[in-house]
Order: sequence, then structure tokens, then C-alpha cells
Amino acid sequence: MENIGAILKERRQQLNYTLEEMSAQTKLSIVQLQAIERGDIQFFKDDLSYLSYFVRYYANALGIDYNEIRNQLDDSINQYTDTVSLSKIRKQEEINERVLTQAKRGAKARRKIDFSSIILVGVVIVIGALLVVAWQKVIWPGLQAKDPINPPVIVVPDEEKPEDEGEEKPEEKPEDVAKLDVKTVDPFHYEITGWKEGDELTFDLKVVNRTWVRFSENGVVLDAPAQGIYETDQDVKVILKAEKDKVLSANIGYVKGNIITLNEEKIELAPEAGESQSGLVLEFKLVEGEVTE
Repeated sequence: MENIGAILKERRQQLNYTLEEMSAQTKLSIVQLQAIERGDIQFFKDDLSYLSYFVRYYANALGIDYNEIRNQLDDSINQYTDTVSLSKIRKQEEINERVLTQAKRGAKARRKIDFSSIILVGVVIVIGALLVVAWQKVIWPGLQAKDPINPPVIVVPDEEKPEDEGEEKPEEKPEDVAKLDVKTVDPFHYEITGWKEGDELTFDLKVVNRTWVRFSENGVVLDAPAQGIYETDQDVKVILKAEKDKVLSANIGYVKGNIITLNEEKIELAPEAGESQSGLVLEFKLVEGEVTE
């Protein structure tokens, strides 16, 4: 992993790119990029399943063939996983030994007879028996002798037929639904018109091929849907409130075969994006304008 990080860092410096510029291009944070360049796999212990995607995005942005470093990365991840698993096994063995030691000590303590506890249990049993006898001989016969209480009779009047029953209500006409138009600026940038301020727009990524996904609104990563890997037949939906110049960014690990819809209408992506089998970022911007017929 350290060798991979050194390769990426050297390539970035050769191209005279700063970490800030690479962060804006890859949508990865500066801290994440620094950890990758250090080869710090421990930094990604909570996001280990995403590490290969992060490295691939960074390599593609620097013009490095990801396949040349893929085997090294897989070996590093597997070695780290094995090390963590062995550590957990050792900790579990230590816990088991402590539990066994405490159990032996408890067994010795239970061998001592606590006569005060035996006496207390006997007293509780006697009191319980006296209460049972008192219930059977005194309390229950007294309750049976009392007159039963009859519940009041409630008369429910016949339901009156509403005066307006049988009258046909006028059919409510559905509100007009705005027709949206998606214009291709270039393979990775699209403009949306035909919306109204405050409208709720539904973006839906229908996953056909397993992929990693992250959505951002005006550069801020969204919590819903959560970034991560989505399996075949899952729908990843984003509800976007319409506002002028708002930008929705979709960071997708594998685009080919997957379908993006807007308000249940399929968005036709440019071939360079729609046939992509590597990570890319698609941007959809809300602009003012009339819908083209």
C-alpha cells in the first residue's frame, strides 16, 4: 500500500497538481487523499470495502492504469484483514481465559453454605402459604357474597343516512405535472429545464450492475441515500427540491447497464458516460428555460 501511495503522489507532483485540485476533481477529501499517498490502510478501517474504489478514482484522475496496481492493492487489503482477524482471535482467547478464571472462583464461593439465606427462604415460603389460606377462606367467599354489578345497557340509535348520499361528487382533475427537459452539455454535464421553484424532483438510479454510488448536492455529500455499494435490482433514489443553479452530482463506480431516471423518465446519457465501466462523476444542473418540444 505504501508503494501504491508513493506512485500516486509522484504522479501528482509530476503533473503539478495540488491536493486541493485533486480533491475537487475526484470528490475525495484532502484527508483521504493524504492517507492514500501515505499508504495508511489503517485510516480506512471503517470504509475498507470502499478503498479500492477510492484508489481507482485517484489513479484514473492522474492518468494511471488502475490494473497495474490492482493486484498490489488487493494483497494489501487481504493482508490487513488477516492481521485484524488474528488480533480479534487473540483478544477473544484472553476474554475466555478471564471468564474461566472468574467462574472457578465463583464455584469455590458457592460451596460455602449461607444458613441465613436458607432461613430467609423458609420464612418467605411460610408467609406465602398463610396468604393463600387467607384468600381461600376469607377474602374470596366475601367477594362472592356481594351482588353482581350489571353493566348499563347502551342503546345505539340507527345510523341516519347522510343527506348528500347518492349525490355524485365532481371528479377532481389532476394538477398539471411539469414536463422536464434534460439537455446534454457534454458527456458528464447535463442541464434540466421545465421545473418550477420548490418542485420535488426524483432522481432514481436503477441498479442493473453492482456499483458504488455517492450523491452530492452543491458539493455537499448527501446522507440519504448513504454512499456505498448497491446490489443488482436495488433503487437508489434522491429527492431534490428545485432551485435555480442547484447541482446534483452522482459519483458512480460502474455506469454501463445501469439506468438513471428523472421523475420516472429515463435520462439518455451520452455514450462516453453511459458505456463507462470505470468511476466517473455526472453533474445535473437546474437552469431556467422553456421545455424544448
